[in-house]
Amino acid sequence: MRKVVCSKLSTDNSGFKVGTCQIGEDDIAMRLLRRGHVFSTASSYGSYATEETAARTAKVGIWSGPTQSPEDYRTAAWNSAKGKAPEGCPIKGRVTRGGKIYLLPWSPSYRSRKVCKSRGERWFCSESEALAAGWKPDPAS
Repeated sequence: MRKVVCSKLSTDNSGFKVGTCQIGEDDIAMRLLRRGHVFSTASSYGSYATEETAARTAKVGIWSGPTQSPEDYRTAAWNSAKGKAPEGCPIKGRVTRGGKIYLLPWSPSYRSRKVCKSRGERWFCSESEALAAGWKPDPAS
């Protein structure tokens, strides 16, 4: 069994830890990028961005056909839901056994869940609005 070692490099503006994970000298993210299994992040620099470009050019993995970045997917889902939601507020506030949660338009259960105002459920226009009202993000989002 080989040991995976992860090192924290920094914390991004959202408070997420940024780092690298390696098996020996092998950078796991680099391997995934090289094989076309993942996108590099918008903040990627240097060799990570270069590896994604090489995978795109070679049309390997996700680059072997039409693809959409996660950011583009979320933007399209947001805009579509915003056009259908009351007052253009696409975040669904749901009351569950586990408490009050909110669903974003790209959440797996977003389309199948309805907002029931009689149960205290509601719509939000932004995540910050939902959080300020005491609702928590859907763990599946």
